[in-house]
Amino acid sequence: MEAGKRPSGVTALICPADLKATGSQRDDGAKVHVAGFPVGSNLDENDKPIYNRAHILGDRFHGSWRSENLFTGYARMNTSGMKRCENRMAKAETGTWVEYSGQLRYKDSDKLIPEGITMTAKTKTGPLFNVYIKNIPEFQVSC
Repeated sequence: MEAGKRPSGVTALICPADLKATGSQRDDGAKVHVAGFPVGSNLDENDKPIYNRAHILGDRFHGSWRSENLFTGYARMNTSGMKRCENRMAKAETGTWVEYSGQLRYKDSDKLIPEGITMTAKTKTGPLFNVYIKNIPEFQVSC
């Protein structure tokens, strides 16, 4: 993806074999261009990351470290709101497929950092979740 372009979303059918084994090494895409990701320091006063290179389709489901699948998301949003939904998908996926959609929402057409992400997932037995997670630095309860 060219600098200045931004991702929009992903739809995927995730099968049980797509889940990475617990303890698997993450693919590291720190060199991948992510729209809106800060240049220079990305640490707060406690030396914790402010932003993550967040996956639309998570690494644990073999979501790629490519610009089209990564966005600039607050670290807290990624580790509280999005992770809870990914955990539900991983739990459901052990016995069946999961149909997943993650769609980014932007305030304006020129913004590189989304306001949030709508995440939906369902299995053959029914819906798992349909939530909107705001791209904010606070803890969020989702899924």
